[in-house]
Amino acid sequence: MSKVKQIELLSKKDELADIFADITNELHHAEAKFPTWPNDPVYAAANVAEEAGELVKAVLDQYYFPMDAANDAKTEAIQTAVTAIRFLIFMNHTAEGETKND
Repeated sequence: MSKVKQIELLSKKDELADIFADITNELHHAEAKFPTWPNDPVYAAANVAEEAGELVKAVLDQYYFPMDAANDAKTEAIQTAVTAIRFLIFMNHTAEGETKND
């Protein structure tokens, strides 16, 4: 592997570490603020879709209406990732015959 490729991989590794740290911090915050999760998988998936919609809106606002942009796209992306992770955790518990709110 070339030196340039090694540097690129290290740079991406650092960038991913920062992103995952942001997601982990937001996950702890979300679980403290909203400790329960819906037992209905459709409603749980709708939570993910809602966050994804907020991400799309933030990007639209940021790039097409920068003067009116209220939400940061990065923040919304992190919140979408956190909601998706919470959904995946819920699905794991559901597959094991448990629910998060039992």
